[in-house]
Amino acid sequence: AKKDLSDEYHVVQSYLDRIGANSSQMMQAMDDIVWSIKPDNDLLQKIVARMREHAALILDPLKIQYIFKADDSIRNIKLDMEQRRNLFLIYKEALNNISKYAEATLVDIHIGAGASYIELIIKDNGKGFDSNKQQSGNGLFNMNQRSEALGGELKISSSTGAGTRISL
Repeated sequence: AKKDLSDEYHVVQSYLDRIGANSSQMMQAMDDIVWSIKPDNDLLQKIVARMREHAALILDPLKIQYIFKADDSIRNIKLDMEQRRNLFLIYKEALNNISKYAEATLVDIHIGAGASYIELIIKDNGKGFDSNKQQSGNGLFNMNQRSEALGGELKISSSTGAGTRISL
């Protein structure tokens, strides 16, 4: 339908573009759901592999360099389906925010674990934001909700011109 449209139908083309974008987002969300419920993916190592793939998918096309470090301490940690889903979606939202708003050239991602915790740190060298001001949208709110569901603590440190640091 899109190929058959002439230039006078920009409104219809815009509508078809939105349908295409929404369809792609829904397919990605379904892929995330199917991945998160598959029992084979319960090791944190598998989640980290998917995180690496997602970083490449989001950051490479934008020419944003990234460093991804995963400590050996995560090797045998297992997470249940809901924990996997929440951890990955927090991560995904953080990278989405960086790709859309940060104007960063470098992102540093680190995941490690201690005796009773997992720690994910994502830092960028972007323009930052005033963390004292209310942010529009649901992204940061959803990240906080998912952090609470994990029994974790989410800290977002940012200031205008100084980049952002997310610690879970």
